[in-house]
Amino acid sequence: MSHIFTSLFYKTPLNLTALTFALLVSGCESVSDLTSTLNPMSKSIVLECPVEKILPDANKLTAFKQGGGKDLVDIDHEVALQEVFLTCYTDADEETRIGKMKVEVVNSFQVKRGPANIQKTASIPYFIAVTDQSRNILYREKFVLLVPFSGNQTQVLSKNNPVTLILPLTPELTGTSYRIYSGIELTEEQLLYNRQH
Repeated sequence: MSHIFTSLFYKTPLNLTALTFALLVSGCESVSDLTSTLNPMSKSIVLECPVEKILPDANKLTAFKQGGGKDLVDIDHEVALQEVFLTCYTDADEETRIGKMKVEVVNSFQVKRGPANIQKTASIPYFIAVTDQSRNILYREKFVLLVPFSGNQTQVLSKNNPVTLILPLTPELTGTSYRIYSGIELTEEQLLYNRQH
């Protein structure tokens, strides 16, 4: 599935603290499915990818078993968001510079199985968001990655399937006009735990 921005809404710019809060608590934006494909035969320009960032407060998760305490023996799994990879394809007219950019986003997660994990799987909720250079949130969506542990495996490196975004391009909007943020979806309690540890 591709996600296309049919219009952009510019709001009051957010400072970094406000942006962090907004990205962590924002709900999913409704977007339209892309029904047309990029034309690789068109005379097109090549633009730089957007800047990718991992939201600092949302780069790790310690999940405890339900109904348990907060000791080491109660940890179900731990997750660290390590890297974000972007692959970009530009489809814009060379003269008008109007078109779109297809961006595939892949996150790399380090996942550790905790002592309380008996099901041998970990569920990782994560989000991908797009802002402009003024940190206005243009898009945000939550995803879930299920990670299995095979045999006695206690640690795995896992990546999500590519999430495809379609970004509009104009003479004023290029690839670097956008910022793509990735983070782990956290509850308020998990966010507080991250800040304390």
